[in-house]
Formats: sequence, C-alpha cells, structure tokens
Amino acid sequence: MLPFKHLIPIDRTSDTALYQQIASGMIEAIQNGVIESGSTLPGTRTLAKTLNVHRKTIISAYDELYAQSWIDINPRKSVRVVDLLPDLGPRSWEDGQETRQMDHFSQAVMSTEEPIAVHRIVVNDGYPDIRLFPHELITREYRFSLKQKALQSMEDPLLPWGAASLRDTLVNYLHKTRGISTRLDHIMVTNGAQMGIYLTAISLLKKGDHVVVGTPGYHLADEVFGHVDAILHQIPVDQDGIDVNALEILCQEHPIRVVYCIPHHHYPTTVTLCAQRRNKLLELAKKYRFIIIEDDYDYDFQYDDSAYLPLYSLAKEVDIVYVGSFSKVISPYLRIGFLIANATLIKKAYRLRRLINIMGDEIMENTLAALINNGDLSRHIKKTTKIYRERRDYLIQQLRLKLGDQVYFNVPNGGMALWVQFKEEFPLTKAIALAKNRGINFSGLPFTFNHKLRGMRLGFASLDKHEVDEIVDILQHSLADKINSSNSADLYHFSSIQTFRH
Repeated sequence: MLPFKHLIPIDRTSDTALYQQIASGMIEAIQNGVIESGSTLPGTRTLAKTLNVHRKTIISAYDELYAQSWIDINPRKSVRVVDLLPDLGPRSWEDGQETRQMDHFSQAVMSTEEPIAVHRIVVNDGYPDIRLFPHELITREYRFSLKQKALQSMEDPLLPWGAASLRDTLVNYLHKTRGISTRLDHIMVTNGAQMGIYLTAISLLKKGDHVVVGTPGYHLADEVFGHVDAILHQIPVDQDGIDVNALEILCQEHPIRVVYCIPHHHYPTTVTLCAQRRNKLLELAKKYRFIIIEDDYDYDFQYDDSAYLPLYSLAKEVDIVYVGSFSKVISPYLRIGFLIANATLIKKAYRLRRLINIMGDEIMENTLAALINNGDLSRHIKKTTKIYRERRDYLIQQLRLKLGDQVYFNVPNGGMALWVQFKEEFPLTKAIALAKNRGINFSGLPFTFNHKLRGMRLGFASLDKHEVDEIVDILQHSLADKINSSNSADLYHFSSIQTFRH
C-alpha cells in the first residue's frame, strides 16, 4: 500500500475541513501519477486508521471524489480510481442520443443597441435577484466604513489594485471556499470579472497570438481577444465541457498562447468540465506551456453535487489566471471582482488599470470585506442557494409540463440559468415579440442554429413563481397559436381541393 500518511498532508489547524484536505491530496496524487488510473484505494477503515481520522471523514472524502468523477465506488467491494483518459471525442446532440453536439451555434441575432425600455419582468441570462439584496447589512457596513475613512488622514496611497482590507480578506476567503492558496501580491481587486478578463488579455497578448475558446461561448471574452488582434480558435463544447482532444490537435498545429475556459458552469450551456478533461487540460498546459484564463463563473451556487475545486487550486506547474466576481453573488450593481495571477502579471495589470482608474470604490470594498469577515456573505449565499434551487426546479417543472418535447435541456447542478434549446419549428421569435408587447423582456442572449433562433439562457434566479408562470404561459401560447395557424392552413388547403374537384 502507498504511504498515504506522507502522501496526503493534513493540517489540523486549517479552516479547510479534513475531508476536503484528504480529497484534494488524493486529486493531486492522481494528477501527478503517484496514484495510478484504475488502481484500488484502501478501504475506509484502513485509510482512517492510517491518517488517524474518523472513518466518516474518509467516507466524506470518498464521496467528494466520487461526486467529482475521480473514483468509482463499488459498495462492500472496492474503491477504484477511474481511467483518466477515455475516448473524449465530441458527442452528438441529435435527438435520441446521450448528448447533443453544440459546436454549430452562432452568436446572437438580437441587436444589443436597441433603446433601453422599462419592462415589468426581465428574463436575464443568469443574475441574482436584487430583491433579495441584503440592503440593511450593506448600508450598516457602508456607513461604518465611510465614517472610518473620514477619520483617517488623506496620506493613504490610492492604489489601483484594491483596498488592502479586501485583498487580505480574499486570501483567507478563497482558501476557505475554493482551496486556493495565494498571497497579497498575487491579487488585484477589479471592477467586475469583465475588467479582469480585459486587463489579463492586454497584459498577456499581442497581435497574432493564438487564443483558444469554447463554442458556443462567452461572446464578450471573444471580443476582448479580438480587440488585441489575437487569432481566435474555437473548439466544441459538449456535455463534458470543452473538447480537450480538439485542443490537443490545435496545440500540435499552432503555438497556443492562451486558453480561456469556464470550467465550473460554462457560458452559455452551463455544463461542467469533467474531471478527466480537467486533468488533460492541465497536462496539455504543462506540455505546451500555454496560459489558462479560468473564469470563475457562478461558482458560489451549487445545488445537487459538491463543487469542483477550481483548476487554479490544483495546478502546481501550470500558469493560470483566475478571474471572479461578487456581482453574481449579491447584485450585478455591486461591481467588485478579483484577479489572481503571478506577481508579474498583477504588476502589468496594475500599471494598465491606473491609466483608466486610479483606484476602485474603496468604501464599498471595505464594506464587502466586513460582510465576508463577519459571516454575513456566507449566510446570504446559503439563504439564496436554497431559494434559487427551488426556482430552478419550478422552472424545469413548468417547461416540461407546458412545452413537453418542444424544448430540451439538461438540469444544471448549479448556477443561475437554464440553457434551453428549442425545436426548429418552435416560434421563438414570435414568443419574444409577444412577451415584449406584454412588458416582458428576454434580455438573455439568444443563439442561432442554421440561422434560426434555437437556444436561450433562461435566468431563473431572479424570477419568482408568478413570473415563471407568466413567462412559460407566453411560450406555450406562442406554440399553440402556431399549431392553430398550421391547422387552419391545412383546412383551407383541403377545402380548396374539394372545391376544385366539384
């Protein structure tokens, strides 16, 4: 048996739970090849005795590894490490097959320059409900932060990399919630995740550099890479995330500089990058020496399974830039994000940001730090996670009940949106127009398939049950109108034939 006592370091003074430390140690050993694919792991009693922990701790660690697809558990027999490099070719998204390929989608056909109008209901592509915004808590902490700042001298330097209180808080917060070990000179506070992506692209890329993204993917990131005149390569995204086999072929053909990915909940399809592909992505990054930009999209809301640890927390010899935001946790109007990278890139991003923004909102950054430190943020996440899970389930129930086989989707295990694909004959354009006439705006970006509207993200987190009912009813009525119109046309055609025969 392997020397697991020395292989898996345990820090009993750490805030990270023991089972998470054990699971992380196992993952690292599997990635490094110390624990081989297909090998059998010790039983829970044996490993518990070896590591001097309770058996339930090992059971929880194995449950975590199983949830993340690192192991297979055969009750009363064995625990086996899965084969990490199966056939990972793109899967078909045709009806009747296990998954549906999504590599032929093109980006939005709806204009983003339409005049802004006021609507009763906005169906966004996945934002928190601002009605659940903890106004009183934030007002309390903001008032205190403002008062404290007023009592300070004006000799404090105005630093573009963010308030020291928040950066210091993030070091502990990201380690506790994501297993990320970092330090102050590796963190910059940003005005949302989009700024982090932009600063990273400007700092890393020059004209002609090769960048890989998934398709369908996040169009605003693609636009950023286009802005620096990078050469953009798109690889398919299927049920298991980006196609790493396609990425490997690109690496053999081009000097790839950056791979941008959203491994936790891919935009727009919400799929999670599976463990095998995560492992191979890191292997490719190490072999071909490209940089990974990891977008921390919708990490905080997980409903059915334990969240995968970020790539950043697992990679030891790979250069990863980690981008995240609190706008998706509290409110899109709270423009605070973070950028984690090596000190050299952070310095470059610092010099760029000070050209356009000498400092961020220090008062609000101090406010957020206080909310994190006193536990208010974690309580808010726990509360809203329960609400958003219920809203997800209700939307799914209504879509299945009222639209049936006219739509298909996979149930996301987290995040705040449902990726819905409509049958070709579904009158989606008509439904969007009808909704607008009734004061409902589908602001989520529609996607096309063969030049026809076919897919859309439906953000459920910001919709209560009454709003979901109204939205699904509009979709149902649009479909019913189309069916009735088709039946009327068929009846007219039949009557014309009868008249001609007489």
